[in-house]
Amino acid sequence: MNTCPGTGPRGAWDETNFQRQQAKIVGAINKIDADIISVEEIENSRVVDGAGVDRDEALAALVTALNAAAGAGTWDYVRSPASASTDANVALQDVIRTGFIYKPAKVEVVGAADMLFGTSEFDNAREPFASVFKPKGATDASKFAVIVNHFKSKGSGANDGTGQGNANPDRINQATRLAQYADDFAAARGVSAVFLTGDFNSYSQEDPMQVLYGKGYSQARGGGQALLQTSTASPARSTTCSPTPPPRRS
Repeated sequence: MNTCPGTGPRGAWDETNFQRQQAKIVGAINKIDADIISVEEIENSRVVDGAGVDRDEALAALVTALNAAAGAGTWDYVRSPASASTDANVALQDVIRTGFIYKPAKVEVVGAADMLFGTSEFDNAREPFASVFKPKGATDASKFAVIVNHFKSKGSGANDGTGQGNANPDRINQATRLAQYADDFAAARGVSAVFLTGDFNSYSQEDPMQVLYGKGYSQARGGGQALLQTSTASPARSTTCSPTPPPRRS
């Protein structure tokens, strides 16, 4: 609820509103025909509640609520990498974060998750959160990577005069660095299909999305002319899964 440090209150105003909002979120997610869902703007419990608190506490609570409605074991969540809870990296993070929930009956997590730290491009945004999945029971030949993002908003920052809102140069730099990180992560994990999901705070014709398209990504599904929250994927994804919707990369 509204107990966040730093930039002030976020989330529900009180317990009554928290329960109301959670019920709406749980109902909406359980109606979505998706096996993997990227999550943005959920509480970063390690930052909000301090040392000794599991970074994934709020994400785990969401999964508990989802399973209470959909049935035990329907949903699980991708655990944060250990690097996300070191004191040095916690100091870089916001009170909100990204992550993944998924249906373990349909997909498996392959290896540990990863996050992009040690780079200046995301000083005013949420660090990309990456995980590898494969269909349940499939061989590693079917594995694919998904990276969830939350770029800098248009609400503050430098206005470059291009009509794309505040902080457009920051989002361009974030898109450029994300593309590099995606290449590095895919190579390290031996995957060819990569999906970029989340809140890019950019419409499809704006510069940050054009950076990703220029790196070989394209709209995976949805085809909207004006998408702030979207996903892209590589051509290799067609034999692996059907996203709802992200950027695409080969």
